[in-house]
Amino acid sequence: MDAGELRHRIEIQEPTGTTGKALNNPKEAWKTFAKRWAKVEPLSGTEGVTADQQSADVTYEVTIRGGGPAITPQHQIVWKGKTLSIESVIDKLGRGIWTIIRCVEQVAV
Repeated sequence: MDAGELRHRIEIQEPTGTTGKALNNPKEAWKTFAKRWAKVEPLSGTEGVTADQQSADVTYEVTIRGGGPAITPQHQIVWKGKTLSIESVIDKLGRGIWTIIRCVEQVAV
């Protein structure tokens, strides 16, 4: 992979706890963990209905240089205003050169 393919700026966020006073509707708070240049590719999409609400899931593959020994599925990625939940983090060559992050964006339709 050429470094020129890393043209998307992403923000990797980590959870900081929950916010909100309502016990029935707590929201998770996030803070910036790192900002990286990445290659972001949509892979597939699915639609479904859950609890009378239609939703769509879009799967992405995000490639970054180096790694992030600390990047885990506990984190999330923000890209172009979209929030992507991390499904898996893979060291592509096993040498910490390229990291592949599989993500899912859940969109309410």
